[in-house]
Parts: sequence; C-alpha cells; structure tokens
Amino acid sequence: MNARVAGRIFFDANVLVNAYDDRDLAKQKTARRVLQEAVGSGQAVISSQVVQEFGNALLHKMKLLSPEAQTQVFQTVLVPMVRQYPSSE
Repeated sequence: MNARVAGRIFFDANVLVNAYDDRDLAKQKTARRVLQEAVGSGQAVISSQVVQEFGNALLHKMKLLSPEAQTQVFQTVLVPMVRQYPSSE
C-alpha cells in the first residue's frame, strides 16, 4: 500500500518486499516502477517501522538477497526515503 500525503508518497513494507520478490513478476515489476518514480522524484517516504519490517522480511523470512546486496538496498533505496518530522504534540 502507498498513500499520498502533502506531496509525499508513503510506502508500506509490502511494496518494498514485492520489489525484491521474484515469485510474482507482475507485482515485482509494478512495485519497482512505483518505487523508482517516487524515489527519483524525492517524494518517497517510509517509517522506521517499515524499515524494520522490510529488513526482517529480507533477512529472516525470505532470504532474498545476499548480505552485500541487502546493504546496498538499505543505502540506496531505504535511506533516501527516511524523513524525520516533528510530532504533532
């Protein structure tokens, strides 16, 4: 799922997992296209919970990527999407 909020596109972990899971090539293609567009435009945003869920899926459940590839994904895909916003309190 992704949602647009104030010029940003929030992604949940499922979209990220689909981008790296080759068991469903149609979902993978769509997820990669949407992520590439959003990251490229600087609009992509994820939460720390999404980082944790995605990392857990890659490392433990799916074992989709080598440790080196996982590091590259975190640095080139996830880090650019992380933003800090003040709380509404």
